[in-house]
Amino acid sequence: MQLLLVTLIAICPLTYASTWRQLSSNAPWSGRSDPQLVELHGKRILLGGHENRNYYNDVWESADGGRLWRQLLLSAPLAPHSYRMAKCQNGHVFLMGGHNAGTWFNDVWSSEDGLSWEQITSNAESWQPRAAAALQIRGADGQMFLMGGSTSFLKPIGNGTVLNDVWASRDAGK
Repeated sequence: MQLLLVTLIAICPLTYASTWRQLSSNAPWSGRSDPQLVELHGKRILLGGHENRNYYNDVWESADGGRLWRQLLLSAPLAPHSYRMAKCQNGHVFLMGGHNAGTWFNDVWSSEDGLSWEQITSNAESWQPRAAAALQIRGADGQMFLMGGSTSFLKPIGNGTVLNDVWASRDAGK
């Protein structure tokens, strides 16, 4: 255990998480909860989110780490959403699942640049629609792992189920 801790400290010094500085006090995108943020080709890409019942499908990018932002798309071809899962692998961002108010998704989308989006599937038949799940993409072979999430709003708002399933895909989420 001590060797593991020393290795982790060497890879990710603890000071990275203890010191914060504000990069922007008023970014040009509207205030929102639960967007996704990924790094694609050295740029930060902000995707979706919501403010109460107002769900977004806009796409923003920052080339300087988060100080300045530029809108790539006012309305991406995917539904406005929140609580989606997003990760980057091999020069593509993958975006899947999530919800917008009463609609829960099990779709999978991909983009090389944040501008052009390809729908890999509108209905990943294997796993049920969900939001707030964990997504991991293994670097060596690009295998995707999707774990958990919820099927609807949870109590006291709704009667959704919290999931404890694990899914894997070797074909980019198809």
